[in-house]
Amino acid sequence: MKFTEPVQFERIAITIPTDMLQQVDLAAHLYRETRSGMIQRACRSMVDDLVGVDWIKEIVQEKEVRVSSGSYALDKLISRIYDWAPLGSGDKTFYLSPPQVQFIKTELDSEKTDSKKSKWQEFCEKLKLDPENIPTDRPVLCVPSEEAVE
Repeated sequence: MKFTEPVQFERIAITIPTDMLQQVDLAAHLYRETRSGMIQRACRSMVDDLVGVDWIKEIVQEKEVRVSSGSYALDKLISRIYDWAPLGSGDKTFYLSPPQVQFIKTELDSEKTDSKKSKWQEFCEKLKLDPENIPTDRPVLCVPSEEAVE
């Protein structure tokens, strides 16, 4: 039997708008959860979306994104990522974390387009990214071309 180390907690002070705190308290009451538990759950969910790849793994399995030949429809992939990205700016741009970019690169790099370049290169072109110079220490701002996000 393997025992895990106890979870360590830190106490923090946060400032939150009164109306939002009232919503947290209502949700905590309805679901019989503590205020702290609700805030922890919300933070975990948001952080998982910001840096995790689970939501992208779901997207790449969609029939519209991964077409019958097993190849990816890049415009559809970009459009779906834009729809799901947790920090879209509303102006058709969005951010991807380094782990998310690495996952997409791994998925697309070995696949070739009709013009014999990798789908990863085309993905980067459509998002105005330099495939040779993508930062690994901060999120990447993606600016899709018009046809990529419908």
